[in-house]
Amino acid sequence: MLTGFRAALFALPVLLFFVAVFLTTPVFAFRKHHQSVGVLCLNESHGAFAAFGSRGYRYTFKPRLQALTMSHIFTFELCDYLPEQHDQAPRYLLVSEGQLLSGIEAQLTLYADEEAQRLSGMADLPIQDQAIYVGIANGKTPCFVVELAQPTASSQHQWLSPRVLMAIASAAEYLALARALQLCVWVREHRFCGLCGQPTQRHRVERAMTCEPCNKMYYPRISPCMITIVIKGEYCLLAHHTRYKTNFYSTLAGFIEAGESIEDAVHREVKEEVGVRVQDLEYFGSQSWPFPGQLMVGFISRYASGEIVIDDDEISDAQWFHYTNLPEIPPPMSISGQLIQTFVDRCRQGTV
Repeated sequence: MLTGFRAALFALPVLLFFVAVFLTTPVFAFRKHHQSVGVLCLNESHGAFAAFGSRGYRYTFKPRLQALTMSHIFTFELCDYLPEQHDQAPRYLLVSEGQLLSGIEAQLTLYADEEAQRLSGMADLPIQDQAIYVGIANGKTPCFVVELAQPTASSQHQWLSPRVLMAIASAAEYLALARALQLCVWVREHRFCGLCGQPTQRHRVERAMTCEPCNKMYYPRISPCMITIVIKGEYCLLAHHTRYKTNFYSTLAGFIEAGESIEDAVHREVKEEVGVRVQDLEYFGSQSWPFPGQLMVGFISRYASGEIVIDDDEISDAQWFHYTNLPEIPPPMSISGQLIQTFVDRCRQGTV
């Protein structure tokens, strides 16, 4: 009797272990393996546990419960087509009225199927039917965005402005966020054909909304814009836009007109907005800007002539600022912030 009791006591921890495994994993999937390893290992590419038994069978345990949210994007690949083979269940960004749903921690959050469905408030409509494919996060997770008709209330979540999230986003998170927002605008603004007024549908192959009666395709709209920092020695010209609600100064920017080159747009916009002329344009880089769908093409330009005369329409103030005494400026994730930081770095290095 005592021996049996000791045996049962010894077996209890083993039993509890297998109960825990059963509660968090589905029934074991058996697959023949050619070697007898006898270890438990983690297959990171598939998010599964695999055990090799003494008889050469491989047991694969897929997690029964998946995390409800993903809040860390380390890499993001912009893909137009969903790969046929992907390792992870899809995740969803939720957008409504220009804001994104986030956790209490105020960070970019992607939700699993069940959680996204619950938070969307669309109990009678599968969230997959409304989702727009965005790309691949962390090399293996398909990401979608869903735009809701109105924000849903939740004590564990909050709706945030994209600008708030962009100020703290990594480069990969910015890519995901910028693309998702622009795709939402594209689908919302092209629900009907501009020629015949008939409803459009998403094209089965291309990233396009299509009108079958007209055989017309509507692609995501991208509006090219110039943006430049005007420099004069150790000073840069920054402007306060009429739409800014705070004492916030930025570089000069404007849309490129039909038939106009980017360089011509730089000269024209600077003259129109602040009255000065520039020269020696140096290409800096570009950035997608999802408000609502600009492609910002950046330049560093040097002051040539003229005095500051603001247009009083878009610009409420413009000044020359020394690199050691700058006003409130855009965050470093924006191309405007990067232009300003590059100017400051060059001044410090004496290479301006």
